Amino acid sequence: MSTRAIVLATLGLAVGLALDACSAPVFTLRPADGGDPIDAGTVKPGEDVPVKPGEDAPVGPADRPVVTPDAGPPVDVGPVMPGTVPASIARALPAFDEATTARVRALRADGLSRGNRPNVFAKIGDSITEAGGFLQDIGDGFYDLAGYRWLQPAITYFNGVRFSDNRTSFSRYSACAMGGWVSGQPLDGEPDSPLRRELAATRPLYGIVMIGTNDLDRTPLEQYAANLTRIVTIIEESGAVPVVSTIPDRNDQAAPAARVPAFNDAIRSVARARNVPLLDYWLPMHDLPAHGLEEDGIHPSIWRNMGDPQATDFRDAAMQYGYNMRNLTALLMLERLRTLP
Repeated sequence: MSTRAIVLATLGLAVGLALDACSAPVFTLRPADGGDPIDAGTVKPGEDVPVKPGEDAPVGPADRPVVTPDAGPPVDVGPVMPGTVPASIARALPAFDEATTARVRALRADGLSRGNRPNVFAKIGDSITEAGGFLQDIGDGFYDLAGYRWLQPAITYFNGVRFSDNRTSFSRYSACAMGGWVSGQPLDGEPDSPLRRELAATRPLYGIVMIGTNDLDRTPLEQYAANLTRIVTIIEESGAVPVVSTIPDRNDQAAPAARVPAFNDAIRSVARARNVPLLDYWLPMHDLPAHGLEEDGIHPSIWRNMGDPQATDFRDAAMQYGYNMRNLTALLMLERLRTLP
């Protein structure tokens, strides 16, 4: 077993409650001292309060943007060129129509005027987002871009801000991504909700939202749509651009599996109604072996190289696995947003 595999096996983040429990795909690289996830703190938007241990300062030099010289400012490189991304993957990123482009620009301008940070994004979701398989290896420097080397500027750019735990947007432990969560839980305790705390702590210009896998068993569709709409609204009110993602299939039980199409239609409807970016993750996932899921039938699978889980390897063989697909499509979306003039 490789040294990295031993580290992953020893320090992997074990998350999940009841239904949302998963062992195999949940890996992360923790600091050498085994430090715990950083608490986003209790800072409320607009408050001027002393910083407490474990919090990120609402404003302060320790976590101001520090963009490395080769990152450069956002550059408009236009749409993805035909043939650069296989059509089976590119369909996860539907083109921005005129209304969506205008909305992204308006939200971005508002966020920048508030002091939100252009190279920071927040992660909102359940265990599929909390798990180390989602983007963390990029923040820790473990990835293989393969034929997507043109995405390196996006990685450099969004690695430009380091929080008080020395982590970046890719590797930060979000206070608004927890195993077992349903869509109402990011909103718990409003107006002092986990969602608002994470947004206040990170001051992002973008928020990636994927939640609903556990709602399939527990939440009426109408309530789910209302919760997702409220999450999008709060992200917009903070000056950030919401990016909403469809959810993967469920292979474990017939009843929740049957509800996936309706829930994904609700997600697409929210994106259309609010003119915000949609990451249609379900589309490429559905055609992967086992729908891109682990044996538990709930969580995305991870490509393993000689037993070493590598969720941010984008070679062709790795792209048959769920977390590899999620990481690549998320990175493609971040690059689209970074280069949008």
